[in-house]
Amino acid sequence: MMLDLSTDFAIGAAICGGLSSIYLISIRLSPPEKITNIKKVQEFGYSRSASTGSARSYQGDDDDDVEWTRHAKASILPINMCIVIPTLLHVYRGGSEALSPSDPMTRLTVVINGIVGVTLFIWTNLMFHRAGGTLAPWDPPLEFVVFGPYLYTRNPMMTGILLIITAEGILLGNVAILGFSMSFFVFNTIYFIKKEEPQMKERFADYEDYYDAVPRWIPRLTPYKQKE
Repeated sequence: MMLDLSTDFAIGAAICGGLSSIYLISIRLSPPEKITNIKKVQEFGYSRSASTGSARSYQGDDDDDVEWTRHAKASILPINMCIVIPTLLHVYRGGSEALSPSDPMTRLTVVINGIVGVTLFIWTNLMFHRAGGTLAPWDPPLEFVVFGPYLYTRNPMMTGILLIITAEGILLGNVAILGFSMSFFVFNTIYFIKKEEPQMKERFADYEDYYDAVPRWIPRLTPYKQKE
């Protein structure tokens, strides 16, 4: 039994590791032409919306279609992480009734975690849209997003996705999905340290202070206040 569980966990972790490696290699081989500094907004044909105050891609009459396409492409990532891969793992490996939470309160707790995860994911996506970007690393917000849940933790969107995947694994009693979620957490932590956080420090002058004051994963008890 323990050997089977270890195998399931390893399969989930290996899938996440393999996909992460492919993703990093593809970015390395063909880096996209994207904005790296808010000061270059006008150079890349972007304008600031007068109604929302957020930076958006300017494409004339086709602006709405472009926005929809950008978010549709970016949605491929969370759909694969939260739906496609957990479904395939469950179909391939199955779940265990012995590992599934039978206590109603435990099930309720897991469901609440899933709801919190979905709420964080939708909330942060709306914030990214208002800031002129998407959740995709190749199409990030043009502005420094530092309000809402970002006042308490630096990565509420990824926290939401991790809560969703973990809740799925526990409810289904599927160790492979739990292994996938653990590997996903480790990969993103490494990615943040090596790639995203150094880029944020280069793009935004205020990020250094934010980085020092707001934890990567564990939320603050009080909201972060920017220095005057």
